[in-house]
Amino acid sequence: MTKAPQSSPAKYPLPIAQALILGVLTLWPVAAAVAQETVRIAAQTPLLKTPEGTILGRVERGTTWPKGRIDRKAVEVTVEGWIFGSSLGATTREGFNAIVNDGQGQNLRADPRPDGKLLGRFSGGALLQRLETKDGWTRVRRQAWVARLAVSDPPAASTTTTPAPTATPRDTAPRPAPSNLGDGSRANAPRGAALVATPGGEVVGTLAPKADVRVLTRANGWTRIRVDAWVPDSVLETSAAGAAAGVTAAEVRADPARWIGQVVDWRLQVVAVQMGDGLRPELPEGKPYLLTRGPLPESGFVYVTVSAEQAQRYRDSAPLREIVARVRIRAPASKYLPTPVVELIGEQ
Repeated sequence: MTKAPQSSPAKYPLPIAQALILGVLTLWPVAAAVAQETVRIAAQTPLLKTPEGTILGRVERGTTWPKGRIDRKAVEVTVEGWIFGSSLGATTREGFNAIVNDGQGQNLRADPRPDGKLLGRFSGGALLQRLETKDGWTRVRRQAWVARLAVSDPPAASTTTTPAPTATPRDTAPRPAPSNLGDGSRANAPRGAALVATPGGEVVGTLAPKADVRVLTRANGWTRIRVDAWVPDSVLETSAAGAAAGVTAAEVRADPARWIGQVVDWRLQVVAVQMGDGLRPELPEGKPYLLTRGPLPESGFVYVTVSAEQAQRYRDSAPLREIVARVRIRAPASKYLPTPVVELIGEQ
């Protein structure tokens, strides 16, 4: 009597089956590597909604992001990190579930803690995808675009279809350039441009196509310009504050005679309260000052002299708090470092 087999015969002979399995295992890491292809940011640069669109924020130099589609002048990236949970509101706009409700914007960090590595910053009103929460922080994700010229080893442009251009001009994306004083020469914006108050900051106007401008300063891929134009008296309101906005630290160092003693509004991040010493003769020895990052979005530092009462207030405040400070410039740099020294007048 012949017994039936206890199992079905193999579909393939054993050597062929082993070869198929090994082939799959060999190809899987390659496919995974392709799926995770990244780009590295070579210079601090704005995040754009589309290749020619609205500024959503910025990403920092040296950060690395998964790469998506490639446009003639821009690369799509997927930005992900942690942001203060209290700075986010709920929304259903455009398929997103979170919105930055802090008008000053919020930093994006690699870890859910105040001293986590800074990856970038989202502007107020930016729409995000909320992923998870932890210890008062929220992990968010956003697909956006960065200029190809701001990417290390820019990938070749492909024929991938990209979103249709919006009304926002394409020249909002910066080009990496060394910091230097502008030569006062005339320049032309063939396609027009969005005008922002500070690099990567709030849009304050639009430069018409083919408009002529005068170059004042170049720093970190941005150019400060002056536009000669006329408006009716009836549309203007005179400000009594007398403080300049949008001034960079590079401008102050490049032309100290112009800026020493002037009042400016700078956005700063308070790092610590310290006491003056002999290494910084521009600061009163034994008197308090604030060590701050900025003026944001610049990556340098600023020394801010304060009174004893002001110093105590900052000791008691939340760590790494960002402020918009009205300050008077006392020195373009300290003795050993290119760090401006300013006097705090007040917060705005």
